[in-house]
Amino acid sequence: MASSTFSLDYLPDHSKITNQTVSNLASEYSDSGLPEYVADVLRPLPDGLKAPIGYTFQQHVTKERPLSILHVGDELGIKRNRSLGMAACIDVLWNVGIIVDDIYDKDETNARQEPSAWSKFGKTTALAASTAAVAATIGYTARNYGVKDAYRLSRQLHEGISSLTQSRNISHDASIEAYFSNYDMRSRFYTAGPISTIASKEDIDPQSTLGAKNSLARMNRAGQMINDLQDFDISDDRSRTQSFSDLRNGVKSVPIRHLWLAGSPKGKRQLKELQGKPTLDDKDVEFIHQIMVETNFVPEVKSLIDTEYSAGREEYISALQPSHQTVKWLDDWIAYKQGQATTVARALAERALTYM
Repeated sequence: MASSTFSLDYLPDHSKITNQTVSNLASEYSDSGLPEYVADVLRPLPDGLKAPIGYTFQQHVTKERPLSILHVGDELGIKRNRSLGMAACIDVLWNVGIIVDDIYDKDETNARQEPSAWSKFGKTTALAASTAAVAATIGYTARNYGVKDAYRLSRQLHEGISSLTQSRNISHDASIEAYFSNYDMRSRFYTAGPISTIASKEDIDPQSTLGAKNSLARMNRAGQMINDLQDFDISDDRSRTQSFSDLRNGVKSVPIRHLWLAGSPKGKRQLKELQGKPTLDDKDVEFIHQIMVETNFVPEVKSLIDTEYSAGREEYISALQPSHQTVKWLDDWIAYKQGQATTVARALAERALTYM
């Protein structure tokens, strides 16, 4: 159980929110008791190492991941306090992932041009905080859920890290199923894993649990594809050093796969040469946008995003038979994300045309 000590350190900063759906989720998160549970998970950390984690919690305000575990738990009939602890654990790990990803991508600022945790607190402190937070999360899981569940969480977290290496080795022409399998590896620690943990000591229909896991995985694929499309964007508040991080780091994604498949032999050859190039010059960026115009790959990726959201929603409803309130919660979030996908697709089309 969470203690009565409440910490503002892990509340999302509402001043950074401009969308009503995101605001509603942030309010639900704040009211749910999750910040208290997060504080309990991170209690073993010294204050100096809590600072980068708390800063990241305030900077990154979308809270659908931990809240989705609470809603699944409610629909499966699991006591809230059991779901809260696990939801807090995955929120800690997700924020740690943001810190580490920013270090890996060398992103000194976020989309709002605010310092990333590592550039604000220093790389050494940010990495030490991340390592300590992971250890605290695994320890919390072992104490409150069991060693078996802690081991599964640790293994799935390692899988998620390994998926980045795997994504470099996957071929451009691999099947879409192979790419989705890679995305699923990356997400199990905050989708399937937490559901397995909170449902492990409950008398629950395994088909309902499986359906819930599959539905969250499919919707995560859609969200990941949106993130991967956004990686192609160079807008007024986004520099080239922040964009194209997948290409620069040699990571393959579904958008890169579709761009490569639709390209000419020469275009494929040039795209391969850019994969893993740390710094892209003006000529490289011009080529990327030219091939985007030639291949028209964005609508294909947008169609895949819509399909995964639709299939995920259908499986969620079929497996859980959720309340009207939960369906509305899910539909509001999907509508927000699909709107985000439409916005980035339009921005990419307009940006690409300027290079014609």
